[in-house]
Amino acid sequence: MIDQLTQAVDELDTTDDPLRTVLRRMSTVDETERRWYLLSTEFTLHAIRHPATARTLAEHDRRLREEITHLLARLFDRLGRRPTVDLDCRFKDRHALHMVRLNHHIGPIRRRTR
Repeated sequence: MIDQLTQAVDELDTTDDPLRTVLRRMSTVDETERRWYLLSTEFTLHAIRHPATARTLAEHDRRLREEITHLLARLFDRLGRRPTVDLDCRFKDRHALHMVRLNHHIGPIRRRTR
């Protein structure tokens, strides 16, 4: 997710429609994104059962939010805009929507039958 957003922000200098560029980049779901979603879900389930893992995951999520909030600030700067909402809250909203979209895109996981 960070790599996609960083590339989208960097690409703003060479595009005629910066907002469309970012939205297009962030809405693409590929195999890497699918695998990340499944692994992230599995790790979250593991963290629910193990408090030490939950603390590690919370710290990782905090660092991730910091990085993405910084990238969002860069995005607003490049667009010549000032955010009217807290970027950390905005990221949390966007991340929740992203996870729902991934869940919808991936759909139910079907078991293989022999």
